[in-house]
Amino acid sequence: MFDLAQINVWGTIAAAFATFALGAVWFSPVLFMKSWSESLAKNPKDMGSPVVAMGLTLVTTIVTAFALALLFQAGDIDTTGRGLLAGAIVGLGIAATSSLSDALFVGQVKRWWVIQVGFRIVGFIVMGAIIGASAPESHLRAMERKMEKAGVALPVPGTDSSSHAKDSVAQKP
Repeated sequence: MFDLAQINVWGTIAAAFATFALGAVWFSPVLFMKSWSESLAKNPKDMGSPVVAMGLTLVTTIVTAFALALLFQAGDIDTTGRGLLAGAIVGLGIAATSSLSDALFVGQVKRWWVIQVGFRIVGFIVMGAIIGASAPESHLRAMERKMEKAGVALPVPGTDSSSHAKDSVAQKP
């Protein structure tokens, strides 16, 4: 079950704004604007209102950040490192692969897709790192810390502690 209290709202909004800012730089003349617009065979001035596009992009980026924060909360992802890794998995394993499938069906696997998906991957990594870093300590991690402090041995995943008892009983005559 999702626990909305385990989501840092301000950290999630910061992650959305950081990703939005990354997009502003990514698609600017400093980085990929010229190459991106050439791959579409369009002049940036012919692509509609940038104000509307940027406003809606900010809204969708905030929604994406909160969806990622919910997944992180459900998966006990509450550190920068775990956030980076999970962001990379979402970027590569979900965003890149699903958009490649779409691009293949419409014949758009070109420089455009590489620039777009590159932004999505880096964006999810940035978003994941910030959301992970700002997440409150998960209930599971807090319980583990309290058990260790109390001197209670935690079971090691992948081991069967009961097998040692069975072996010693089996060896008795």
